[in-house]
Amino acid sequence: MCSTSDLNAPLVSIVVCTFRRPRQIGECLDSLVAQETPRSYEIVVVENDVSQESRSVVESRVESAQCRGVEVRYVCEPKRGLAPARNRCVAEARGEFIAFLDDDETAQPDWLEQLMRVQNQFDADAVYGVVEPIFAENFPEYLKRTQLYSYLAPPTKEPYPTEDFCTNTVLLRKSALDRTPVFDDRFSRIGLEDTDLAVYFLMNARKTYRAPLAIVREFQPLSRGRWFYHFERWMRCGVGLGILGRKNFGRIAGAQFLLKRCARLWRFVFDFSRWCRECRANLADISFEIAIQIGFVLYFLGIRWKGY
Repeated sequence: MCSTSDLNAPLVSIVVCTFRRPRQIGECLDSLVAQETPRSYEIVVVENDVSQESRSVVESRVESAQCRGVEVRYVCEPKRGLAPARNRCVAEARGEFIAFLDDDETAQPDWLEQLMRVQNQFDADAVYGVVEPIFAENFPEYLKRTQLYSYLAPPTKEPYPTEDFCTNTVLLRKSALDRTPVFDDRFSRIGLEDTDLAVYFLMNARKTYRAPLAIVREFQPLSRGRWFYHFERWMRCGVGLGILGRKNFGRIAGAQFLLKRCARLWRFVFDFSRWCRECRANLADISFEIAIQIGFVLYFLGIRWKGY
């Protein structure tokens, strides 16, 4: 047995929401326990399923983590949805900072340290890391070259200001999460609850930076290598953007947003050089832009999306 005398008051709480992914959460936890940093941190896993099938996986890591001075805690949030699960993460976190990671990702050994270095350098309220996709064998090549994954690569290795972030790899100052609830339940079944929080940070002049060297890796199974999987997901994203636009900007700004998405669509249509180089990828990107607009219109027509 290892002593737990130094496990109080961590600087950072690393929080992970999980749902029926016992194998992935085990790999995720192993990467988090192995973080190379002098900073104190805890790991909190919030399972969003009453079956609690990941509980034994999490508890099997508790003792080995304690030997490294890291406390691992398991919590079950019975109310289904991304927003309730992430709000429970915030409620359970004891650290001055909260680092969010997805359960199907593994963090590089210096991930947390890189996030904290950028936070210290700029006194940032949010620091957004980088996701490197790891593709399954036979994953369609054309999908790899679409906007689905191309946006993940930052343009520089140096930290820089950004206006958005996602909770798949982000460090947040807990005191900056000064609204109730932190994550809006209206996004629970469709996603974008983290984008809504990023908009709140932007509108309230929070300092948000990108940390290109804070890397996590996410496996992309063949189930994500289907065009319709992404088309449906982008339609759901369009519904979420409709909610976000009406909540934060009103109907007029929502219409302006739709016009901007239309302009983005035509940019793909008239990118003749890309048609020559990557015809199938460009066609897929056009379809995904159309999917967003369909979802956006569905929301304003009052059609509710079942979602997750």
